[in-house]
Amino acid sequence: MGPMTEADALREWFTLSGTVKDIYIIEVDENNKVKRQIGPTKKKKK
Repeated sequence: MGPMTEADALREWFTLSGTVKDIYIIEVDENNKVKRQIGPTKKKKK
């Protein structure tokens, strides 16, 4: 989608997460290296 603020990204994620199963927000630095990823978590099997 392009650059946006963290608040805008979270708002967009919550809007789309109701219709898209696996959607992630990926934060990258100026060198395009992944700093952080926000998305659905998977429960570990015991």
